[in-house]
Amino acid sequence: MKTADELTARFREIGLRVTPQRQCLFRLLSGNDQHPTVDALYDAARAEMPMISLKTVYQTVN
Repeated sequence: MKTADELTARFREIGLRVTPQRQCLFRLLSGNDQHPTVDALYDAARAEMPMISLKTVYQTVN
């Protein structure tokens, strides 16, 4: 998946909601050549969304 629009379309195809948290995590992962840990991803996401929870990050990447 290369774009947020592709992600949105795919999520809707399989019945998932496109949440701001999922969009944030997609942006962080799509612009990263590394394989960040969930903790590193959580820290980066909190810079954009201070209220995001570690549980949300784990559930989203699972």
